[in-house]
Amino acid sequence: MSETVDLNQLERKAYRSFFKDGIMEILVGFFLVLCGIALSLDSNLTGIFIGAWTILFVFFGQRAIERAKRRLTYPRLGKVVPIPEKPKTLIAGIFLFMFAAGALLAVTLALLGRLTTAEWYRWLPLWIGMCFVGASWHLYSRSGRARYPAYAAAALASGIAIGSLRLPAKMDNIALYLICTGTLSALAGAILLARFLRSHPTPAAEAPDDNH
Repeated sequence: MSETVDLNQLERKAYRSFFKDGIMEILVGFFLVLCGIALSLDSNLTGIFIGAWTILFVFFGQRAIERAKRRLTYPRLGKVVPIPEKPKTLIAGIFLFMFAAGALLAVTLALLGRLTTAEWYRWLPLWIGMCFVGASWHLYSRSGRARYPAYAAAALASGIAIGSLRLPAKMDNIALYLICTGTLSALAGAILLARFLRSHPTPAAEAPDDNH
């Protein structure tokens, strides 16, 4: 007797399992916080540090996640790898969304008569927040996890709140946004990881003790 296999449902289950442990949120939060701290220091080496840190994150972030999953996740759930997306399509979609968000922000500032360099830097947190909305919505569409719309709402709300502040240095709003968002992401990931480890003990921990 044959059974109909819903490939979309299987893919969604794979994504739900892959992002269940919160490791991604911890790594992204750590990345954002360090970038925010570097911007707040306003050093001549800030650009070099952020560039080097971004390169390390892009090329070695996935390895770090995989290493953490081998130690914490796979022994509990087995290895689950979602179907990889087409890199060209994914990258094109990311840049298109970033450009659209930037254009929307620029048009809004222009209509309000505030399209100046100072105002652009001040409201860049809102642009970053809109980019996070796109990323969160994409993850929600692939995994169905309800926390991603919550992330999107928090990213957008904090972008508006921090963008409305008039801080002294031009990079202060961006730095504050990255530090706050990164801290929230890392905390959310830590909570998810703690819940995951508690609800999914290793088979060795579940096995009865033969000595008793």
